Amino acid sequence: MAEAHGLHCKPVILMKSKTIKESADNEAAFTAMVAGLTGEALDALRAASEGDETLSRAFAFIMDERAMSGADFARELQGDFAPEKVVNVNNPKDLENRQIELNALEDRDNEIRVIFAVDMQLVTPLLIDVFGAAPAVVERYKSAVFDHELFQTGICS
Repeated sequence: MAEAHGLHCKPVILMKSKTIKESADNEAAFTAMVAGLTGEALDALRAASEGDETLSRAFAFIMDERAMSGADFARELQGDFAPEKVVNVNNPKDLENRQIELNALEDRDNEIRVIFAVDMQLVTPLLIDVFGAAPAVVERYKSAVFDHELFQTGICS
């Protein structure tokens, strides 16, 4: 929808887990879910979400206004959330190796779309850099935001 209004917007999803094993399991499940997406599954999800205004509007925009079939939508999601666009930062060495890329999530050419993490102490400085928030602001909202199993954000410019 942002693109229709001339805005560049890309989702970046942070998946927080309590343990490294849980994070690895979640990453495997996410990767399998994306790989197994079908047009039929998305059509069924659309039908099941008719009572949800937000989902109904999203499906209407994507599939009606953009004239995208369920199968085309599934392929687009598979491309947008392909394994090479998924990062696991549970190992401090991996985090260090990808620090520049993670500090540039807002860049148009940065393809990272999903980050799996356990230790939020490692990721919080990245979010401060990305969102330009003062440490006190991040600290104030950290428990409210990071205590959820899934933290989602759209980075728009």
